[in-house]
Amino acid sequence: MAEPLVSKGGPSRPPVRLTPMPVPKASDVLADDLRERILLGEFPEGTALPTERDLVTQTQMSRATVREALRILEVQGLIRIKTGRAACAQLAAKYRTDADLERLDKANKAISVDGPLADFLQANVNWHVAVAIASHNELLTGFMLALSRAIYSSTDTRGFVDSDIRRTTIRAHRGITEAIRAQDPDAALRRMNKHVHAYAEAVLEVEERTAIEVANG
Repeated sequence: MAEPLVSKGGPSRPPVRLTPMPVPKASDVLADDLRERILLGEFPEGTALPTERDLVTQTQMSRATVREALRILEVQGLIRIKTGRAACAQLAAKYRTDADLERLDKANKAISVDGPLADFLQANVNWHVAVAIASHNELLTGFMLALSRAIYSSTDTRGFVDSDIRRTTIRAHRGITEAIRAQDPDAALRRMNKHVHAYAEAVLEVEERTAIEVANG
């Protein structure tokens, strides 16, 4: 234990008491830094911030910390977080055709089969692509087609996709499909946002859990 140096025979002094020191949360520190950069004009209105993944890489903070910082800025009205798949669902509800509904129903039927994980993952990708196609927006459709392999790879985690996740995904896809069928853009957007955010949170929990390593004895 460290001891202060005192002169022998000197007068005794009362012990020094330290008071608790507030330590800011990492998410608050990041939010403050980004807020200052936005207000200083480093990120003019309408421009895009680095992606969540890039912010994790650049700051070396956890994804949960970065996500919380972005939520703080969103609540403060400094940024808008847009989800491509949610926009697809909203447009799909407006412009879907009977052929689009058939494609969605086929993907829903395939994902409901209690089969191998690879089949479930492929059906999941096919459904999201079908939603993009139903939006009749060439840019969003091309973007989703380009991301299809990334979506497949990011969900190919045997420790993550269990029976509960399958049931939740199937239920969410059916609800979104019904909103698209009813041509209800608001419900489609709301349900897709809920689905995407819930899925992302579940992936994050698994990533944090599996990041723990057991030391060799």
